Amino acid sequence: MFALPRVLAAATFAAVIAATPTSGIRADGPKDNIPDNVRPVPPVGNDIPAEDLAEIKKGLGELQQLIKDIDKHELLPDVQIYEKAVRWALDYKEIYDGKGAKPAANVKKVLAAGLERAKAMKDGKTPWTTQTGGVLRGYKSKIDGSVQPYWLIVPKDYDFSANTKHRLDFWWHGRYENTVEAGFMANSPGSGGGIIPAPGALILHPFGALQ
Repeated sequence: MFALPRVLAAATFAAVIAATPTSGIRADGPKDNIPDNVRPVPPVGNDIPAEDLAEIKKGLGELQQLIKDIDKHELLPDVQIYEKAVRWALDYKEIYDGKGAKPAANVKKVLAAGLERAKAMKDGKTPWTTQTGGVLRGYKSKIDGSVQPYWLIVPKDYDFSANTKHRLDFWWHGRYENTVEAGFMANSPGSGGGIIPAPGALILHPFGALQ
């Protein structure tokens, strides 16, 4: 079974630094010192129709029950990240739809993927652990115990038997103000997000700092 710690132990590390975009980023001046006047980051998201909200809440409830049914599993963070992303999107109104997008498209996509993964895990299956290409994974932070997502780009020739060492590169992303879990998780960075991977190398795209 493929698990990140085993890859880390065998990999040669190379940090790839991405500059944080500066266009559109600004300080708000003295009013930043008055809590009631501070511009929220992330900003307040979009309203969604009641029908879509009801659909998401129903699916979220199903996902939460599946997680309870699974209870304990060493890879449970791989499922919990979906529940957190959807719940936070609703609780903190972090729903950002692009022009022409259907209401809460990213949140619905993440929810559907989470339900599929949770049902597989409940049945004792974890097919994503042996997939190549963009694979969404989760881990539990040592800082606050929260679950955090990351994308791992697994090369086609990855040796899942762990008999071959593979290089691991980190791709450190810049952050926009409306970058939240659901948006990050909904779309795979693809073969490298602008990186030309070294032969046989894995590329790890963290959402936040890995701890």
